[in-house]
Amino acid sequence: MLSLCCRRSITSKARKLSSISKMSFYDITDKTMDGQEVKMSDYKGSVLLFVNVASKWGLTKLNYTQLPTLSDEYGPKGLKILAFPCNQFGAQEPGSAQEIKDFVKKFDANMEDKLTFFEKGDVNGDTARDVYKYLTTTLPNEDGTVDIAWNFGMLYWLNSVRLSRTCILSICWFICWENMN
Repeated sequence: MLSLCCRRSITSKARKLSSISKMSFYDITDKTMDGQEVKMSDYKGSVLLFVNVASKWGLTKLNYTQLPTLSDEYGPKGLKILAFPCNQFGAQEPGSAQEIKDFVKKFDANMEDKLTFFEKGDVNGDTARDVYKYLTTTLPNEDGTVDIAWNFGMLYWLNSVRLSRTCILSICWFICWENMN
């Protein structure tokens, strides 16, 4: 039997998730790494790739090499890559905004022009940013859970249609190709 405290916590969390999922995706706002408030409605008509990024993960180099290439190839067709630095997974994104900006330039000098970087924040749990709460609850994992599993988890969105959820960048190439051609 759940204690009263646990029931309140679960009820409160369910109410908050319920209010997030009743929102329109395009009503959500977030802040870029430079502090600029961005409405998701600014991206209407685009294929969106949401990626929680980290600079200290073993596959960071691979992902930060492939993401700009993906942007170069599919950006002209409407792909927007939205990068969300997150330190929730093994404390692998410990840097400040400036440190993150300097780090990504090692892989592509124009990285900030190819990916939109948002403020560092959480993607799971009560402290997750609203856009991730919305996306993860409306696009759960295959087993019904909602949490992002690890760094560089990817969610795809196209014109109000949730497309896919994966952590494998090669699948992204296929999904983008299928939906942009």
